[in-house]
Amino acid sequence: MFSGSGFAGQEAIFREGGLIKHVLITETNLEDSLFIFTLFPLSSPGFSSRIKDVFKVSVDKAFLAVDRNYISASILNWCLVTNPDAIAFLTGIGRATKTVRSVQDAYIALRSRRFGLTTSLKN
Repeated sequence: MFSGSGFAGQEAIFREGGLIKHVLITETNLEDSLFIFTLFPLSSPGFSSRIKDVFKVSVDKAFLAVDRNYISASILNWCLVTNPDAIAFLTGIGRATKTVRSVQDAYIALRSRRFGLTTSLKN
């Protein structure tokens, strides 16, 4: 069973709707059937600057999808990309272009080409 604890201290790319943010997963908790992820926003070029403070996302374990590449809350439409190659690719695009749109486009291309991500990634 997934505990989430192995993700604490790991970088990720958080995506929800039009928001895309480079984050550090600082804590994971399981309370009853709810997984809670505490995320520290990293200041990275090309990523949204709307979130500057630590924030939490959560999902009932019934709607949690996890594999070696991502953590996804399908019903809530958020995703944490945890694949190191995908994170390096997206942060590289951010550094090169410094535009959120370019990073979002690269995320979509990454997902559609399945570059290092599973075919079940929905966000």
